[in-house]
Amino acid sequence: MRTNKGRKWTKEERFEANKKEVVSILKEAAKNGLRYSDVRKNRLSTGTALSNFLNHYYQGGVSFCLEEGLPLEDLFGDGVIFTYYYNKLSEKDVTAVLKSEHTIKGKTTGLTKKEFGRTPYTRAVVAKSEDIFGSYSDALVEIGITPQIMSDDYIQKNKEKVLEMYLKGFSTVQIQSTTDISQTTIRRILKEEGIEARKPRELSKRVSNRGSVSAGYLFEGLLERLFKSLNISYKKYAHDILNPDFVLKDMWVDAKLTDKTSVSKTIKKYKDHTESVQIVYLIGAEKETALQDGSKISFYTLLNDLEDGVTKDGLYEEAKYIENLARTEYDLFDDEYSERNQEILRLVSDGYSYRGASRVVGVSCSTARNVCMKSGVKSSAIGGRGNKSQTA
Repeated sequence: MRTNKGRKWTKEERFEANKKEVVSILKEAAKNGLRYSDVRKNRLSTGTALSNFLNHYYQGGVSFCLEEGLPLEDLFGDGVIFTYYYNKLSEKDVTAVLKSEHTIKGKTTGLTKKEFGRTPYTRAVVAKSEDIFGSYSDALVEIGITPQIMSDDYIQKNKEKVLEMYLKGFSTVQIQSTTDISQTTIRRILKEEGIEARKPRELSKRVSNRGSVSAGYLFEGLLERLFKSLNISYKKYAHDILNPDFVLKDMWVDAKLTDKTSVSKTIKKYKDHTESVQIVYLIGAEKETALQDGSKISFYTLLNDLEDGVTKDGLYEEAKYIENLARTEYDLFDDEYSERNQEILRLVSDGYSYRGASRVVGVSCSTARNVCMKSGVKSSAIGGRGNKSQTA
């Protein structure tokens, strides 16, 4: 390419021209409500793709925007910003930020994770502290700050209050918000007094006519209601082939029951079609973790962002119901289910399909299939469906 004077661009001139044009494009995008993902494939005047230029010279769009003072939050979603900072933070950075934030706020005892992690940057600091020190609380101890850990004396002083509130009909979530005692501790107090925590409201309308419930399907619906409560815009299955659970403006989101579920294939499949991939799981550590080309986050971590106490209480109770359901379905080889599992194995070995065996025993088809897979038993029915598929 040539300059206005007819001579060829020098390497430096080409770089400066590209940089100037990228700044202009990103400013205009932010002004018009567009994200980086909307313009990253744009071709610059020199013929270079915008994203290629930034990846080569600046290690990506976030780094460039920080260097040029462009509005990061307008151009990227929280997940992308979180992942960028998480990958950059060192142990020295984490301890420095923890110290400075507590000094600024005049705190001698530790801020809770919710109080501290109010931005993508500080949430990344929390996540990194958990990876480096084992937990956020241990990170605070490391820098000489006392975490907000409830002592036995504190629990004993509040025990009567917990029991009184619970017997008056308060939920464990409402008690937690009033007393600052964790859910685990509240339930421990109730258990010590011989009180069984109330079960969440029944989800009978979502029980299938075969008597089985798909915990995964229920969790996906629960996550959708949380998005609505948080006023997060999304589309369902908005791709002709891949069908991600939720499509946000610059992110695809998939719902998984546990943080143990392998997500590498999902992310690899999605990453070429979206700026970032996020996995939201129900069962597992309540934290956010950066992954290559994405992140994963606990449902309960997202739920903490909801300010409406009544709605939060309801979603929490429903989540616990689904969690218990999922544990029942996937803890396949507990002694409690041994007899049931042996019957499934016997039926499938005799020629039943997974679905046929599931109907006989009264479990979901996925449970029957998982039991057989763990035992190395495969249905001889075509596709695991035909051949003795009806109930005996």
